[in-house]
Parts: sequence; C-alpha cells; structure tokens
Amino acid sequence: MGTRTRSPAAAFDVPEAIKYRLGATLNVGKRFLFAIEVVGHSFFRPDITPAWQDNQHLVEVSPGARFEIIPRLVVEAALGISVTRHLWEIHQFRPLLGLTYEIGR
Repeated sequence: MGTRTRSPAAAFDVPEAIKYRLGATLNVGKRFLFAIEVVGHSFFRPDITPAWQDNQHLVEVSPGARFEIIPRLVVEAALGISVTRHLWEIHQFRPLLGLTYEIGR
C-alpha cells in the first residue's frame, strides 16, 4: 500500500496484498529446535513492481534449525525455497542466517 520511491528508478505503487504464514516447530533436546514455515503473499494486482509484471502469488517453504550455543545466544539457519512459478521468477532459493542474543532477567 502506498508508493515506493527508488532513485534513480521510477517510483511505483505497491499493491495491496494478503500475507499468510503457517509454521510448526519441534524441540529436540534443550538446545535444538527444528522448524518449517510456509509463507505466502497474494497481491491484488499481478504487477507487483515494474520488473515483475505477472507475479501475483508468492509462496515459499522455509525449513530451518535453531541451536543455542550458550545460554541466551542462539544461531538460526533456514533455506527459503520457492514453491510457486511466480516466486521462482524472482528467486529460487533464499538462505537465511541469524544470530540472536535473548535478553532476560
């Protein structure tokens, strides 16, 4: 929703969309967590950017793992895999890697 300005490229309207997620996790011991998530976007128009003119339905499956290195310090890794043809035209795989420190009392 709204307009995205990308200099020097021309500005374009960002179409409205419905975003949905479905996920599941499995704890394996005290330090490992495995997860799988399905993430989707369904835009109300087929032209989501000037470059992608027929990419209205984007769905990705992301299997991942989370490991607690030391108490509160967690490394997370996942791989986003394109499911729909529309997303395949944008990217086929999307590796994700993160490091989180959980602040607590």
